[in-house]
Amino acid sequence: MEIKIILLNARVFAILLYASETWTTNKDDQERLLAFEVYCYRQTLAIRQQDYGTDKEIRRAIQQNEMIIDTVCNRKLQLFGQQMTDC
Repeated sequence: MEIKIILLNARVFAILLYASETWTTNKDDQERLLAFEVYCYRQTLAIRQQDYGTDKEIRRAIQQNEMIIDTVCNRKLQLFGQQMTDC
C-alpha cells in the first residue's frame, strides 16, 4: 500500500497541484478538492463509497495529516516568501 500512496502523491497530486500557487479558491473549489482527495484515498484503500467512513478515518488509515487545501495554501505563502503558517 505504501507504493500506491507514493504513486498517488507523485503522479496524481503533483498534476493536480500544478500552478496551484496562482489559484483563487472559494469555498466550493475547496470542497471539490477535498472530495477528490478523499475519493483518491478511497480508491487506493479499495473502500467503496457505500461503506461508511469519515474523511478523518480515511486519512488516519493512510497516515496523511495534511490536506490538499493546506498544501495549496502553503504553496501560495511560499510564492510570496512568507513562513508556512495556518491559512
